[in-house]
Amino acid sequence: MEQTSGLTLRLGISSDDSLLSLLLYEGILRMLRGSPAKYNYNELVFDRSDAIQNAFRVFKEDTGERWGELLDNLNQITTDINSWPSIARYFKRIGVDCKEFLEDYLAYCESRSRGKNDKCQDNAERIKVYCGLSEGKASNKLVLPLGLVFKHTYKAFSSQQATGITGVINLEPVYSKGEIIIDKEAAGKNERISFGLLKTDRYTGLNLWEFNRIDQQTTLYVSWRAFTIFLLGIAGSYVRSGYQNEHLLLFYKPEYLSSYMTGRASNIDPEFTGRLIQGKRTASDSLQEIYNYTNMPEILSLALYTLPSLRALLTEQEDFNELSFNIVIIKYEKMYKRYSGWTVELSRQDPLDKVARSMGSTAAAKSSFKQAVADSVTCPESPLLQAIGRWMSLREPDSHKALNSLIQLYRFYMTGSPSYFYDYVRSMYEAMEKCESSEEARGCRWRAMQYRKLLLCMGWIGSDKCSRELQLCDRQKGT
Repeated sequence: MEQTSGLTLRLGISSDDSLLSLLLYEGILRMLRGSPAKYNYNELVFDRSDAIQNAFRVFKEDTGERWGELLDNLNQITTDINSWPSIARYFKRIGVDCKEFLEDYLAYCESRSRGKNDKCQDNAERIKVYCGLSEGKASNKLVLPLGLVFKHTYKAFSSQQATGITGVINLEPVYSKGEIIIDKEAAGKNERISFGLLKTDRYTGLNLWEFNRIDQQTTLYVSWRAFTIFLLGIAGSYVRSGYQNEHLLLFYKPEYLSSYMTGRASNIDPEFTGRLIQGKRTASDSLQEIYNYTNMPEILSLALYTLPSLRALLTEQEDFNELSFNIVIIKYEKMYKRYSGWTVELSRQDPLDKVARSMGSTAAAKSSFKQAVADSVTCPESPLLQAIGRWMSLREPDSHKALNSLIQLYRFYMTGSPSYFYDYVRSMYEAMEKCESSEEARGCRWRAMQYRKLLLCMGWIGSDKCSRELQLCDRQKGT
């Protein structure tokens, strides 16, 4: 049923692990954070005509002081070289001031080229032509940092400069003449948008099997309305860039969000959705720290398994029985390609609880024990992370013992077997011994003290009393 005052999303997109599905569902989550909605037979109905505007406004409110950092991070993702004409038409449609965008672009170029913006002048002319600021012909090849695109899109929608998006957005992918199009009815030939990140799945085939084209490269196009949801999804999932053009993204699993919407069909409350957003934000923070040292899936997963704030969300909120995430690493090699992707599922029952019960008689002792385990994985001062080195250099005397300790902890969370937890702590103890007997770098002696703090808090070396001086992370900062 068509609507004129509100907005309806038809969820024809599969709730699978393709990047296409992940980005769309992340964008939908951000819309649910901005406005109440009702779910009915694969349709989300927003009564408010400003649902998109609210999604952007609340997005910035939730991001808070990290807004500038987010935009800088998003600038590490770029469009491909043929996107500019369609992005320019998108800007015109939503009311972006192209002169302001041009100024921002030149400032960005100058900062990236160390004060010299002469290399950007040709690009500036292309922007002027396609924005209608000057006449003539220009190449459509222009690489745009996504942070600038998101910044100006946010400004247009949050200031209500852009016309509200109403009616029906059909998110079902339609195969037509060798292309896949999202929201085909609104994707006119001159307004279809495709850029590098949207082409990632054509290398995996995950979203092409239903069209019997899993072995062929197929370009995905979206309407300007669907592109707006994709932008919310990209900004909401991006964690950080890494070594050699890698990019780390974090999502809730689409099946999990689909189940969440179905379970709260008549009343999807923005405040409740906000708790999901906050949980993912703290998860992203922990992933950021570990990603300084490794892209190893098992160790990155530990950030979520051990994070106290996520465990608190499961135990304190009756509505949360589980949390289900997708972690994705993409890499730019002339095109964006999915480097790896995996699932992390947290149930309400924490396997660490069984071990904690044997570590002390008081609630405070158990809490300190569990916090020490989390600190060993998520703290910048963790000797385990410091020992494996930035991007797994493994050059220090204790490196291999530290790596084995983290691997054993991952196995413990996978199986629940206490024997793996014992191996985790024993390997940490052996790493400490390596450093204590080493005559090498001063950093190793510092790590020996950090190991000892953790082991004291875990009761391994004769104590179950964990004073504030022994804690690695500053609790006041929530780390």
